[in-house]
Amino acid sequence: MISNLTEKIKNKSIKEQLEILAKEFSGKIAFSTSFGQEDQVLTDIIFKNNIPIEVFTLDTGRMFE
Repeated sequence: MISNLTEKIKNKSIKEQLEILAKEFSGKIAFSTSFGQEDQVLTDIIFKNNIPIEVFTLDTGRMFE
């Protein structure tokens, strides 16, 4: 299954990859964010494109400047 999924997302944009993963794991996919820079890029893509991926936060206890 993993190799099949890898082939499905190969050479796709991040948006397309997230859409494929959301469809493949419908109702079972979530993204955890601690509000780091990389997390914010993915969160923005998920919400701007209404991709059905649940987003939840993690409190790492770290205070960014």
